[in-house]
Amino acid sequence: AILGGLSFEDQYITFDEQKKAKADGLRRWSGPPEVTILDKDGKETQVIAQSNACLRYIGTHAGLYPDDTVLRARIDAILDSVEDLNGILMGKIGSAKTDDEKKEVVADLLKEDGTLTYWIGKFECRLSENEKDGNKNGYFVGDSISIADLKAIAGLTYI
Repeated sequence: AILGGLSFEDQYITFDEQKKAKADGLRRWSGPPEVTILDKDGKETQVIAQSNACLRYIGTHAGLYPDDTVLRARIDAILDSVEDLNGILMGKIGSAKTDDEKKEVVADLLKEDGTLTYWIGKFECRLSENEKDGNKNGYFVGDSISIADLKAIAGLTYI
């Protein structure tokens, strides 16, 4: 596949394969995602891990993470906020032991003053701010797709 002129190959692993690789000390941190960087001859030169680090690296080379440091900071805020939200949701939903408890937690998250409602409102504000800056294409930062949009789509899809 190709993204921003970069060719790549997705490698999917099962939970059991991940668990074994982690136990064998084969993960840079705790698990996927990892990006293996190859030289022009296809030789592995480096492995980068952690989703946001991988996004920044690939985004820089694919033109999806701009040189402007202010735009980068705004993009980073979206990346970090998606991580924050997902951590909160996994903690709250993951701690529920029964289906009834999960339903209760989800109902609480969706209340007018609920955590999910709060965070979705913050993401909507970032979109509105970007539009007020003169960017009319519906992206989080600037007038073209960036890694912020990719992270938000991937992270918020699971909600």
